[in-house]
Amino acid sequence: MTITQNHEAKIFYPSTLISSNPIKQSFGRLFGFKEVETHFEDVLQKWLLMYDRLEPIYNLYFSVQFGYHQTLNGQFLALAQVLEVFYKRIYGDNGEKTFIDKVRFLFEIYFKSESMSMDFTQTQAKEISAWLENLSQLILATRNYLTHYNPKYEESEGFAKSGDLRFLYNFMNMIFQAHVLKQLGFDDLKIKDFIDNRLR
Repeated sequence: MTITQNHEAKIFYPSTLISSNPIKQSFGRLFGFKEVETHFEDVLQKWLLMYDRLEPIYNLYFSVQFGYHQTLNGQFLALAQVLEVFYKRIYGDNGEKTFIDKVRFLFEIYFKSESMSMDFTQTQAKEISAWLENLSQLILATRNYLTHYNPKYEESEGFAKSGDLRFLYNFMNMIFQAHVLKQLGFDDLKIKDFIDNRLR
């Protein structure tokens, strides 16, 4: 077939970013305008300052939120990277902290902090501490498996699958959003309400 210079050709290809039936993400909205109406300028200014510092993290995070990663596996891996880099940018990293240390630290701020006034008994607090440890281990094992797909782990129960993977993703997403609210100046009570509403 010969194509002349004036020949018109149309090329059609699927979009990986826009869907006619997009999947609704859980925990999608951080806050509404009504919640920041009285101090919107302050929140906006903090967001812009944060963006200068955290641009790579936000680019990666929003690529997940807007559907660039089409599979749950890809969304999970991107969010695990978001948490790790966020820790480094906000709290610093001298190379001594492992991935588990960083993730557990980000979790425990909101589940073991007295300022959050989470309504846990001493027994519940111990159970939650153990649960967060197990959760951190599960996130690490899942990240490692989904990164390398080592066949020897395929029969293992040590990494999250299907429904458990969705739970992990939603929990990690919630914790990251709580940290963003903290950076934007939201007080602990509002962040506690944010977490409580998403755990119901």
